[in-house]
Amino acid sequence: MTDEQQKKLKDLINLQLENCDKYDYPHVCNMANNPDTRESLEEMIITQIKGSGISVGDAIDRIERAYNPNMMED
Repeated sequence: MTDEQQKKLKDLINLQLENCDKYDYPHVCNMANNPDTRESLEEMIITQIKGSGISVGDAIDRIERAYNPNMMED
């Protein structure tokens, strides 16, 4: 991934996180609003996208499912 592509991806991630739906993604939104966890959240999203070729929204959904015990699948 080029630097320009990485910047565009981070811009898209930031846009999604700025419009985070606290009802559907409470854990992700809390991480996004905390300066101590924001950067690691962005890296987790990028890792999901690179590894699975999914959208930013799907990556956010996967991360929420991993951190939210109410959404975990058996």
